Amino acid sequence: MESRTIEANIDNIDLIIKNFLTIIQPQYSYYNEDKNIYVYIFEKLAWQNLSEVSGTIIFDILENKRCKIIITISGGKTGWLRLTWGSERKMMEKISDFFDLLIDELPEE
Repeated sequence: MESRTIEANIDNIDLIIKNFLTIIQPQYSYYNEDKNIYVYIFEKLAWQNLSEVSGTIIFDILENKRCKIIITISGGKTGWLRLTWGSERKMMEKISDFFDLLIDELPEE
């Protein structure tokens, strides 16, 4: 399992979430009543070992335009040694790079 937390001041979290939904296309979603916590789950085929890799992305919207994006990638293990052949790491790199680029390129309000 790979995990990373990104904390940032984000003026327009709705734009980040919209871009995430368009590009990543998660299969499952949840948000709380106050709409300050969003949870998305997706699965993708890992070609390295022909197994499924799943990702859970949590957007925790804090006060003062502060946001925590928690990324957890798991799965992709095959064989009796339960090796991932790098599928978790590669997915984490892709998702992390996606958010890093998106946050850096966002126009300020």
